Amino acid sequence: MIFSIYEQGEIIVNQDIKKPVEKIKKMADNGEYDYVKLALANNLTVDPTFTDLREAYEYVQKFPSLWAEHKDMTPLINDRSKWNEDYWSKLQTDLEKNFSRKRFDFMRTAAPVIFAKKVSMANKTRNSVYEVPVVKPAVNQPESMSVEEQIARAKEEREQKMASEAAAAAERERKREEARMAEAARRAEEARKVEAARKAEAVRKNAAAQQRQPQSVRSAQQGIPPKKSRGAGVLLAVIAVIAIIVLLIITLAP
Repeated sequence: MIFSIYEQGEIIVNQDIKKPVEKIKKMADNGEYDYVKLALANNLTVDPTFTDLREAYEYVQKFPSLWAEHKDMTPLINDRSKWNEDYWSKLQTDLEKNFSRKRFDFMRTAAPVIFAKKVSMANKTRNSVYEVPVVKPAVNQPESMSVEEQIARAKEEREQKMASEAAAAAERERKREEARMAEAARRAEEARKVEAARKAEAVRKNAAAQQRQPQSVRSAQQGIPPKKSRGAGVLLAVIAVIAIIVLLIITLAP
């Protein structure tokens, strides 16, 4: 019997649909893969031995479109000491995103270990009647849902989760972009300070080099004639004036 186990341990049998194995086969034939995935995934949790749907599972192997190409997500570890319900929740999330045969088969192996208590309970309550698992009803909701309602609800939850993850990813990207811009501004400011320091050092070195040059070289660079040249010019001017005076005296003498 396929059953749903509530958190309180109560076992509720869904009486809506009989013989889910045949139902799953029919839905697979019709290409209703969402139903097939939901039924198989739910049964892993509520019946960890997977005894009741083994026949259906073998049947759907021939539908390649049902299975996705495996993508690495949460590692499929072989250390059973690390198999717990937190690890199972991660595997379930990955299975919703990537319904691969490799991941599903691994979960079939892990389920009886993680849900050992449910296995014991299932052995006590199993009989020959096959029924589809139901989801635990929320407050003020019917005690069971039809398969179509379960599929719609699961799809809605997946879409909400994907939207939430997309929003979180966008927020992370925004923060990364802000961090990149802040880092670029910091580096630009550092480069500006380095360039200013380099120019100031060049000016200081140039001034120091000029101080070490001879006075005549500095004067030449500044367009100022050397002191000796100025003295010689004055002397020549004095001699010229004296010569002119002497000539005037000679010329004016009776």
